[in-house]
Amino acid sequence: MTSKVCKTCGVEKSLEEFIIAPTNLDGRRGTCKECEKPKSRIRYQRRRERFQVTARATSKVCRMCEQLKLASDFYRQNHGDGLQPVCKVCYCIKRRQSYGSRGMRNTHYKTTYGLTVDDYDVMCARQGGCCAICGTPESSSKYGYFHVDHDHKTGAVRALLCRCCNVVLGFMDEDPERLEAAARYLRAFKKE
Repeated sequence: MTSKVCKTCGVEKSLEEFIIAPTNLDGRRGTCKECEKPKSRIRYQRRRERFQVTARATSKVCRMCEQLKLASDFYRQNHGDGLQPVCKVCYCIKRRQSYGSRGMRNTHYKTTYGLTVDDYDVMCARQGGCCAICGTPESSSKYGYFHVDHDHKTGAVRALLCRCCNVVLGFMDEDPERLEAAARYLRAFKKE
């Protein structure tokens, strides 16, 4: 079979004038390339219109601060009027509240230890603002806050430690005998 009749125009044409379609019995589409062009152009236009926001707003009222602002004051989005419902300033404030340093720590403390940042602050005040082991002040710690030390078996919170002390306990598997052996070792080789 070297020719085929087009379903759209009804003209018999050679197989090379039909688009390849491996799933069809003869390996070609039912309509010829010439009849397929306008259809594909229409499909392309529809797809382009669907994914393109045609009418962009020049100004908008922010849902959070309720002020009328220029479109350039909003981040873009792919639906609706093409702009986020809150302005860039309010968006940053909103993110900082929920994901900021204190907000992220609060979420982490709650899910991991069952504490809030306020509970952390109370513990820190009880310890005099210093690491429970070495006495390093919180302001001297690398991240500006201590690590919450807890028993990995029971999950019970013990105290607040600086990064170094917390890491040492972890590497020593929280084993008091290993820690005492390490202290004896260091004392034995300490030069006076």
